[in-house]
Amino acid sequence: MKDSFPELKSRLALLIALTMFTVTGWSQVYPTKPIVIIDAFAPGATTDILARIVAPRMSQTFGQPVLIESRVGANGVVGSEYVAKSPPDGYTIFVGSTSTLAVNQSLYKMSFDPLKGLAPVSLIASQPLIVLVHPSLPVKTIAELVAYGKAHPNALNYATPGIGNPVHLATELFKKMTGTPMTHIPYAKGSAAAIPDLISGRIQVMFAPVYFLPLVKDGRLRALAVTSKKRLNLLPDVPTVAESGALDYEATLWNAFAVPAGTPKDIVTKLNAEIGRILTLPEVRQQLLETGLDPIPSSVEQQAAFTISEADRWTRLVRELSIKVE
Repeated sequence: MKDSFPELKSRLALLIALTMFTVTGWSQVYPTKPIVIIDAFAPGATTDILARIVAPRMSQTFGQPVLIESRVGANGVVGSEYVAKSPPDGYTIFVGSTSTLAVNQSLYKMSFDPLKGLAPVSLIASQPLIVLVHPSLPVKTIAELVAYGKAHPNALNYATPGIGNPVHLATELFKKMTGTPMTHIPYAKGSAAAIPDLISGRIQVMFAPVYFLPLVKDGRLRALAVTSKKRLNLLPDVPTVAESGALDYEATLWNAFAVPAGTPKDIVTKLNAEIGRILTLPEVRQQLLETGLDPIPSSVEQQAAFTISEADRWTRLVRELSIKVE
């Protein structure tokens, strides 16, 4: 199939160019009033956890309050649109996710393009998903899961937090790469809503967030693999999907900070440096690692390139599989 996307280099250059204007002296006086971090998801989500880790430390450095405001709706579209339409002055920051920065534009009719309306500041953290099955399922490895699914094509149901969610896309990518038949059961109220059906055995499989780990440790669910390139430090004996035979498979959830396009370069540079400082603090790294999050501070350019790559990757999958939000 002919690639419909522009060259990566030209898109990267455009994204960085749209990021900011250089305004001499802004960083010397910024900030002079409270900063607001917009979270597009409900309290308790990874974005909320990260915002609450960063906000007080940023406030201490800048000498201004750093507030957190939730603007929830449409899988993060509401919050991301609000930030994109905010003044590009550094006082409105978006704590973004795989959904809001790289997936939603391929699923929803949006009033802006996140790759153009939101300017990168820094990557924050990534986390793998855990491939979980009910203990009654007679499989203990990815290879056995694939074989069981092919031998029993109507036996496996898998849960996700909804159509088009990165968990859904990660599972569909696995199905595509391995040829494993599984039926999608979306839970619009989120991953946690699937827990009763998963532990009762009504749902057999889930590519689940790390906070499902206690259900593995108490034996109510079985972990077959993790979806990242490297093993999860909290599950050192559980292999990756790639180690288990799907050699090129990788799917991680990730988060990043962004600001409205047009934010002055020196303000973005100041925010990037502060976020990088916070993410390298030993107590912050430890807190993130203990919750299954891998700190990944980055330059503005690294985040821009990564976001474009992820958007291209997931958009291709959405189009290839004709995934549509109902």
